[in-house]
Amino acid sequence: MPSSSRFLRATKRKASVMDKFRIEGNTDRIKGAVKVWAGRILGSDRLRAEGQADKAKGHIKQAAGKAADMGRRGMAGASRTIRKAIRH
Repeated sequence: MPSSSRFLRATKRKASVMDKFRIEGNTDRIKGAVKVWAGRILGSDRLRAEGQADKAKGHIKQAAGKAADMGRRGMAGASRTIRKAIRH
């Protein structure tokens, strides 16, 4: 039987791990912001629209990741997080 302090350390490590969707969402949001910026600089409406779509996709992925993280900790607030992301 593991000691209680070792168990608590392992539990804390697991709680701090972010879901892969949160990481991918942040990446998509940053990529989208760069595309929007480049589209403005270059005067490209297509690039700006792609950037806005990437940012929206990133918001949705990030919300899914937050919901998955909450699911690991408990369901309290998961539906509120999803609703909040959809409004963006």
